[in-house]
Amino acid sequence: MFLDCKNSGHPYMPPYIYYHRKSNKNFSNYLHWLLLLFISTLFTPISAQVEKQPSLGNEYGLKNKQSKTIFSFSPMIGFYNTNIHHTANPTSKKAFNLSLKKEFCLDKSGQNFLIVGIEYSFHGINFKSYYFYEDSLKLYVPSRLKYQYALTVNELNFPIQLKYSFQKESNTKFSSHIFGGYCHRWLMRGKLQVTDNEGELENQSVRLLFKNSLLSSVNSSFLTLGFGCQKNILSTNKAIFFETQYRYDLSAFYFEKSFAPNSLFINSKMLLITVGFKL
Repeated sequence: MFLDCKNSGHPYMPPYIYYHRKSNKNFSNYLHWLLLLFISTLFTPISAQVEKQPSLGNEYGLKNKQSKTIFSFSPMIGFYNTNIHHTANPTSKKAFNLSLKKEFCLDKSGQNFLIVGIEYSFHGINFKSYYFYEDSLKLYVPSRLKYQYALTVNELNFPIQLKYSFQKESNTKFSSHIFGGYCHRWLMRGKLQVTDNEGELENQSVRLLFKNSLLSSVNSSFLTLGFGCQKNILSTNKAIFFETQYRYDLSAFYFEKSFAPNSLFINSKMLLITVGFKL
């Protein structure tokens, strides 16, 4: 019943039995490698999932910009305090602010920023006060507190601010932020008009000065604090934003004229409603 064992290489094993065992060994090797390959394919998607996901901004093949240019326009509301002994009925004039600034990203998180730049502010105040004619006595009596003063102020501001964004601006379509800092003020020449019931008495340029100056008599400071929201255009790394900002002055300003009373100190606080865009 046994076949010739010459080709089997074994004196007691038939060739077909030898071939069957050899085939089983090769099959087990193939099965082993297939199993390893199957296990590796199972873990490949898991490892891919734990990798850091790309930001939305990178979908457009753009790198996060480390600095941006900011243009903004702000209607302003002025809150003025004047010397109550020499003035009455102070009211603010129409005011606005134009701004050109640069924003620098400070860290890899993309949430902390430094903002510097230059601004032009136009504002003013109306109030009643005394008017003294040339060679007249300066008598501060209530009956003479009737002349209408209109003062227009022009100034340059140099803000240095820190901003914190609650979301990463390069990875979300909408973000919100807070900011605050220091703003250096440089008063330029203003315009003063004085009138009474009979008409205009004065209309001239006036040099404005700070009571507590810094560097020079036309320089002082604001402290600023604000918050805002921003629409980020991820495809272009640009943005549109809206902000509310409060500015607190560190010194009163004043002017000196022979016809005006002494100590016309004016303190100013500003509320800015800003709309702007970033490039």
